[in-house]
Amino acid sequence: MTGATANLSPALMAVLTELEQRMGFELRIDSGYRDPTHNEDVGGVEGSEHTHDPADAADVFCQRSITRFRMLHHLLAMGVRRIGIGKTFVHVGVSTSHPQDVCWTYDKGK
Repeated sequence: MTGATANLSPALMAVLTELEQRMGFELRIDSGYRDPTHNEDVGGVEGSEHTHDPADAADVFCQRSITRFRMLHHLLAMGVRRIGIGKTFVHVGVSTSHPQDVCWTYDKGK
């Protein structure tokens, strides 16, 4: 796993490690932990899973539709209950203090 992997919660690391094994290639984390100022700078929502210390969310780089489909399939099979879909990433969230069984998209063209 490469990229922004510092300060991720053990629960999130376990999910990402299993996802990486299931996908059969190294995952690239484009966004992991964010301090509140950085979160605001990148347009993140207040109270984001990314701002938990350690973080309960990671944005996993993903550009191809077939890869995104496989990733979503595995995440759902693994019981992940918070998923966001961006143009170039999939948000993997494991927070239990946020709404569960949700999947959303991003309108900012990201």
